[in-house]
Amino acid sequence: MASRRKKPKLLSETSIKQFVEVATRMHDECIRHDISAQSDHYQALANLNQEVCKAIRTITGEDPHWMKTPPHWQHPGYRKPGDA
Repeated sequence: MASRRKKPKLLSETSIKQFVEVATRMHDECIRHDISAQSDHYQALANLNQEVCKAIRTITGEDPHWMKTPPHWQHPGYRKPGDA
């Protein structure tokens, strides 16, 4: 009788990295279309994008990189103290 292999409960680091890369491409595809926000297609893409973001948060424990607020020194118009 063959024994059953117990499946892991979590993805490996390599699998997580690959998933985030694919999910990022999915996000880019969802947002690239310039269509009316009232259309069914727009709503479907927006819903899919929201679920992609939710999956990344669940798997990585962090927001997707495109949803993170950049550090204050990367904001436009930021000047270091002492700069003229």
